[in-house]
Amino acid sequence: MLNRYGDTGLVVYYPYFIALKSGTLEIAAEATIIEAVKDDLWNLTTDGSRDVTVVVDRHTGHITFYGKSDFLKSNEIEQLVACARKVRTRLKDYIYVHSSVLLEWSYAVNTDVQHRPIGEVYLVFYECRTIKA
Repeated sequence: MLNRYGDTGLVVYYPYFIALKSGTLEIAAEATIIEAVKDDLWNLTTDGSRDVTVVVDRHTGHITFYGKSDFLKSNEIEQLVACARKVRTRLKDYIYVHSSVLLEWSYAVNTDVQHRPIGEVYLVFYECRTIKA
């Protein structure tokens, strides 16, 4: 869908979903930085709440936690880091020349119109932007 609509499109998620955990994923030249918060991304971006920041060194894979180290499951961190590797590969020229790429994400579950969970939890990205140094 992104290839078809590019920068001019809008993707609408239906059925509804609720975010269980949300955050940002920053892909920089030397590290991947994950910030995460309970529930909706609004809690991080507007309220300034943060449950954990995870910094993954690109060269060594060493992980440093700031905050609740058990907030994200290891498989969630692995999945986010795997996505970061794909972005780093596709946008490496930008990242190494200018600065970094920031993605907004949530672990979410679909719901019915009464907001009752339906189905399995999944990872969704809903914004990607570049950050210049």
